[in-house]
Amino acid sequence: MTLSVYARHLVPVAVAFSLAAVAIHHPASAAPPTDKVLLAPHRAVYDLKLAKSQSSRGVQGVRGRILYDFTGNACDGYELQFRQVSELDSGEGKTALSDLRSTTWEDGGAKKFRFNSENKVDSERTDVVNGRAERGAATVAINLSKPKDKALSVPVGSVFPTEHMRRIIVAAREGKTILEFPVYDGSETGEKLYNTLTIIGRPIAPAISHRRTPRPRFLRWQSLRAGRSPSAISKSRKRKTSAAASRRRSIRSRSNSMKTASRAR
Repeated sequence: MTLSVYARHLVPVAVAFSLAAVAIHHPASAAPPTDKVLLAPHRAVYDLKLAKSQSSRGVQGVRGRILYDFTGNACDGYELQFRQVSELDSGEGKTALSDLRSTTWEDGGAKKFRFNSENKVDSERTDVVNGRAERGAATVAINLSKPKDKALSVPVGSVFPTEHMRRIIVAAREGKTILEFPVYDGSETGEKLYNTLTIIGRPIAPAISHRRTPRPRFLRWQSLRAGRSPSAISKSRKRKTSAAASRRRSIRSRSNSMKTASRAR
């Protein structure tokens, strides 16, 4: 059984635009090698807030948080834990709490892929998906256990999410600007294949920092010891420096006066 193709934004590594079109199947063997792309484990947390609502009905406010936790390596495989909790306010004193959790694992060779996800609304389970996929010589075989037992397949040129991310990095290193791939990630009901178009922009140079040079450690330590802020100590030092300069000018002035009086005699 062949899956329907839908469009979706998938990968945050590059600016991706999705197309509602028939997937373009690229043979996996024709793709550039990705074994030199090393992905570092990382975690990111995003706070969500509705900036503007144009509808007079429906959702009036949204707030929530997204957790993105990526771990693993090429030997043990890559695992991604994703969670999004959102509170939706209808504006009529009614709120709904949505809790989406997803865990995926993909081996370093991009041949095996496991996935499971669960979505709850107000603590009641609404969707659950569980399954696995394995790349063969001719197709990618998929076996679902939830929401119901089902066997299906997608073209062998389809890629899994982590492999897709690695291929985007390879394409960027090679100076390419456009990359198309059908991606299977087991989302929704586990029966969808997403055709993706990735637009890779120019490299962005690191921003130049205009922050002031940090104060020496001894100054910060002295501030804590004296119970004063660094700015107060700085002002005190300026006053002391100004007073010392005034004393030196006074001494030079008296010395010049004495020399003038001596010459007059």
